[in-house]
Amino acid sequence: MTNPLITIYILNYNYQNYLEKAILSAINQTYKELEVLVIDDGSTDKSKEIINKYLNRKKIRAIFQKNKGLIKSCNIAIRASKGEFVFRLDADDYIDKNAISILYNKIKINKNIGLVYSNYFVIDKNNNIQKLEFKKKISSKNIQKIFPAHGACSLIRKKYLYEVGLYNEKIDRQDGQDIWLKFFYRYRIENVELPLFYYRMHGKNISENRVKIDKAKNIIFNNFNKNVKKKIYCIIPARGTKFNLNDIALYKIEKKKIIHLTIDCALECKKISKVIITTPDEKIINSLKKYKNKIFIHKRKKNFSYEQFSFRNSILEAIKKYSKFKLPDIIVILTYDYPWKNSIQIEQAINNLIVSKTDKIIGVYPENSKNFYILKNSNLVQIGNKPGILKFEKEIIFSSAGGIQVLDYKKYLNNNVKKTGVVVLDKKATIKIEHPNELKNLDLIKFSN
Repeated sequence: MTNPLITIYILNYNYQNYLEKAILSAINQTYKELEVLVIDDGSTDKSKEIINKYLNRKKIRAIFQKNKGLIKSCNIAIRASKGEFVFRLDADDYIDKNAISILYNKIKINKNIGLVYSNYFVIDKNNNIQKLEFKKKISSKNIQKIFPAHGACSLIRKKYLYEVGLYNEKIDRQDGQDIWLKFFYRYRIENVELPLFYYRMHGKNISENRVKIDKAKNIIFNNFNKNVKKKIYCIIPARGTKFNLNDIALYKIEKKKIIHLTIDCALECKKISKVIITTPDEKIINSLKKYKNKIFIHKRKKNFSYEQFSFRNSILEAIKKYSKFKLPDIIVILTYDYPWKNSIQIEQAINNLIVSKTDKIIGVYPENSKNFYILKNSNLVQIGNKPGILKFEKEIIFSSAGGIQVLDYKKYLNNNVKKTGVVVLDKKATIKIEHPNELKNLDLIKFSN
């Protein structure tokens, strides 16, 4: 039986320094039933000259077009491809010579398999390996739907791409998340636990702008959840200085009271229908007059306000009081001790709860650039399998970030929260203000995502 034709399509925009290595890695595959299709998206460097060097070879084609962007170029490539399977390779990356052969041997096992992905190496601009990205093995028990495979370098059945409507051209990044969700509930997804491609980080990657990434994710999730209607309340608990001398609610950052920063984030999040502040503190209540009818204020009982008590009773009481007709499906609990959260992150946390079908989502930041240690038998042992950077996804350690919790309200009400997921935030969102004295040093804090 003849092996099917597979199309490797290479997307290029001004990557003259890396393009030739990508092309050579495609044409030198051990799997021979290939065509290589290069899409040059209006490059202004010497990319066209490099591509033209290879067009006299068999089964190599090129499309030169005005700049249309990544996602539209993907769809153009898929429509122009002749292969039964397609494999996207970005021009600044390259693949192992056995990549297509190994991925095809996996996908051919079952016609229900729609996508196969692999682990990969992260490299710098000089091809030096920085780390290995190890993606968890797919299973119905451990898969996090919100964590897709890399957007490129997966082998995909073209027929199924057409069935899901190809890539969403309303976004300009996070195409991997888009296809992942489209495929997850329709077809089998499999992975190969080998590093089969080299993903280059060089400071110009489209995936490096965090705000744009989060906005794109929300567009994808909102489209996926468009028929899901949920009543969502946000609760912001505040003790005030009478019950916590170090409470920072009424201190200012950038000319705004700290609690107001969090309230503004909640009001900006369109998914939230009601914002409730629960507090016993009259000063905080007086500071909220500017919001008039935009928020609800719950005067918390003093005996539930001391630090030894959790906010739970006050939260439940506040929700019950301000739910005239129907209790919420989802509640968002925000704390103001992490002042640098934003409404985009809150929306993403809500979307993650709905898509992943967990009971709870918390804001986190991956601390994979640090070394962590635990004591074992009076000996200090590093967490991770090797000294240095924690390399494998299963060993990433997360720290709290953003002061964001999103919960299934019924599970919270019945003390039945079991499954917890995460929303990964930026480094700025990890900064927690626990004491007013810390505000004096804020101008010294430098943020980098």
